[in-house]
This record gives sequence, structure tokens and C-alpha cells, in this order.
Amino acid sequence: MNAKDKNLFRLRVLADLDSEYNVWVARCLETGSMVTADDPETVIEMMKEVLEDEITFAWENDNLANLYSTPAPREILLRWREAVEAGAEVHPLQLDLKFKEPLDGDLANVEVATAA
Repeated sequence: MNAKDKNLFRLRVLADLDSEYNVWVARCLETGSMVTADDPETVIEMMKEVLEDEITFAWENDNLANLYSTPAPREILLRWREAVEAGAEVHPLQLDLKFKEPLDGDLANVEVATAA
């Protein structure tokens, strides 16, 4: 079993520039969470904070179903695939998950694809 298979959460985030509004948008494919910012670094940092809060809340309240209850629309899933196939930069995002009772290891495998 590889290290990624030991993670409890596998999440993918697509960060790209909305040319109509000239703003960066990050969307988590699995949770449907969305944030906007003026630059790619800020939008990724904001998404990191949102995912940390959402995962911690879901875990501490034994409500993982709610975490995954509203995934991103199909269009976003297809845009992720298109971005990756077109060579978009994909890098890991390390979450700082703090639970009341510590769990061993990295719990989340988050990949961010940044497409311009």
C-alpha cells in the first residue's frame, strides 16, 4: 500500500483565472467548496483554510456525509481533467488538520491544479 492510499481524504482543487471577472477561482471537486481572490497564491491559501475547517468540523462531528454532499458540477470535473491533460501544474497542498484526538500520519491528500 502506498502512502496516498493511507489518507482518509483525497481531494482535488482546480484554481484558474475567470477571464470575465478577472479573478482567480478555486473549487474543490469533491466538496464543492469555492473561493475567489485576486491572485493564485491567495486563492490557494484561502482554499487550504476552508478545507482545513470543513474537514475538521466534519470529523469532529462525525458527519463526513455532509462534507461530500455537494460536489463540484460536472463542468468543473471536466475542466480539471482538461487542465491536467493540457499540462497544468499539479502540486500537493499540505493541510494542517487539528483534531481533538490526534490521528497518526497525513490524513489528507490534496492536489491542486493551477490553470491560467
